[in-house]
Amino acid sequence: MRQPQQCFCVRYGVTIRAISGREGEVITLVCQGLRNKEIARKLGVSEHTVKARLNQIFKKFHITGRSQLIALALDRRLCSS
Repeated sequence: MRQPQQCFCVRYGVTIRAISGREGEVITLVCQGLRNKEIARKLGVSEHTVKARLNQIFKKFHITGRSQLIALALDRRLCSS
């Protein structure tokens, strides 16, 4: 099994734990502007599962919302603009 890489976020000054493949998919879809319901439909999961994933991601990145996630993802090249 391939191990995700750990990265260091200079902008926020925190070490970020590695993200899972599914978390990466959620981040990409958030960056594309999709809502939770749309993300759930695309991934074949419930909207509740998407919300739980986002909360996990927010905790890992020490952030509180989608706009911060998008800024961080663009900064760390986790998604394209």
